[in-house]
Formats: sequence, C-alpha cells, structure tokens
Amino acid sequence: MAQKLDFSTCARMDIPGLNKVAQGLCITSCSVQNCGTGTCQKRKNRPTCVCYRCAKGGNVPLGAVISKKG
Repeated sequence: MAQKLDFSTCARMDIPGLNKVAQGLCITSCSVQNCGTGTCQKRKNRPTCVCYRCAKGGNVPLGAVISKKG
C-alpha cells in the first residue's frame, strides 16, 4: 500500500526540529489570508493550521496568491 503524503503547512509539527518550521509556515500562511497569527493543532487527529485574529476575508484561492507573487 502506498504511503499518503501530507503537504499541509503543519504536516511536520510532531517532528523535533521541524516543528518550528511548521509553525512558521502556518503563521505565514495565515498572514497571507489577512490573519494576525496562526498555530498548528491536531484536529480530528490531523495536523491543521488554525488562523486567529482574521480581518475580513478567509481562505485565499491559490491563483490569487500566485498572481501577487509575479
């Protein structure tokens, strides 16, 4: 059986040394979504980036993020 890969920002939150990287990626992801901060948490036994102190908005479509980069 093939192993599933998780590419979420908090996927490596339980690995020593990478947990701080995961937390930093979560905060960055939340700031792109117009939120003040974020934290990695287990939700339904899955690592999930949870954003806090968000202004109007919500999830940003990937296309919007890519178009701002260029």
